[in-house]
Amino acid sequence: MTSFEFHPAKPEQKRLILKWLARPHVTEWLHGDGYRNTIVSLDGFLSGRTADPAHWIAYLDGRPIAYLITSRVDPTDERYAAVAFAGDTGVSIDVFIGDTADTGHGHGTALIRAFLAQCLPDASDAVIDPEASNARAVHVYRKVGFRIVDTFIAPWHPVPHFLMHTPLTGGLPTPSPAWAQIETLLSGFERILAGTLAGVYVHGSLAFGCFNPASSDIDLLVVTERRITPSEKRALVEELLGVSLSPHPVEISFLAASDIAPWRHPAPYDLHFSEDWRERYRKALSDGSWAGWSSPAGTDDDLAAHIVVTRETGLTLHGRPPVLVLPEVPYEDVAASIRSDLAWAIDRAAENPVYLVLNACRASAFFTERKILSKRDGARWALGSMPTEFHDAIRAAARLYDGGGVAENGAMRAGPENAVEIAKYVLARA
Repeated sequence: MTSFEFHPAKPEQKRLILKWLARPHVTEWLHGDGYRNTIVSLDGFLSGRTADPAHWIAYLDGRPIAYLITSRVDPTDERYAAVAFAGDTGVSIDVFIGDTADTGHGHGTALIRAFLAQCLPDASDAVIDPEASNARAVHVYRKVGFRIVDTFIAPWHPVPHFLMHTPLTGGLPTPSPAWAQIETLLSGFERILAGTLAGVYVHGSLAFGCFNPASSDIDLLVVTERRITPSEKRALVEELLGVSLSPHPVEISFLAASDIAPWRHPAPYDLHFSEDWRERYRKALSDGSWAGWSSPAGTDDDLAAHIVVTRETGLTLHGRPPVLVLPEVPYEDVAASIRSDLAWAIDRAAENPVYLVLNACRASAFFTERKILSKRDGARWALGSMPTEFHDAIRAAARLYDGGGVAENGAMRAGPENAVEIAKYVLARA
């Protein structure tokens, strides 16, 4: 039976720590300001000038194996607003397995559990903040008991990071409602599709960091190694029917790897779910017609754009990063996908002019500069790049998207022709 021990780092171990931090499996995730901040903190601790953050060496059966950093957390700090702390003695943790030969053996999960029990007996909570694309680390932390409660852009490395939390006084963490839904779905997918699940990715507003709880969908893409069977589809649909709208709507496509490589447009999908499909799925489950569900189930013009956005900004929940799983999509197919979506939205301008205006803005950014932007950033870009006569409508749409008041909503719905004019302007130059 393996045994872990943990002791504060000593000055004579600095060379060992620096050697570990130079390993490729560490430098992939610790670099730039994050690395520099770590070294400054380490020097302060080893010299005795500072006690917090604290730096530790983990030993496996007496052999140094990992480097850990802990820091006290102020539960009132706005950075942790999404965390439902169990008490007022929270601690943040960073963990680095030292040598590459010691990775991939399950040490991480056991090591962290032992550290929490041995070295943080009085802490009420632990938080950890891996890069969202570090799927291996996220998987380990979930096994320990951490749950994703938020996403943020880190000042030390401006890419999406997960904020993960676990209480240390009993019970389970309370993530935001959106992430609670995602955790439930991910557990279901891992159970139903065990052995064939290749990747699960968040895209859309959650990945871009502009999720609006009042109006946003949870957007997911799932890739499987093979096509899924009718009975698996039934189980997935039952899961989705139970989770979507509790409280946020879910939109998700399941893609078989063999159906998207080699790439073709429009791309086939194996299963799709959104609230528009709820009633037809309920009927199929009731009358037994689910047994005749085919694979692939159909094709979708939108998938070209969704895949490009996911490759660029998607958050990995399971499997390898999206750029290693999802195919490259030619510009012409992405452009066709965006044009199709705008044409669809023009026909529904009276129902949702905000969607049309903001998607037209980011479509223009893609067509003119090949930029992949969120709706919010697309509006900002458009205010500096599109004709001034559109600016009032763009500002109104952006304010409404961010939860603006009745005035903007009334103005938008009274004049959907403004939204259509903007979209047609973009399409004419696509």
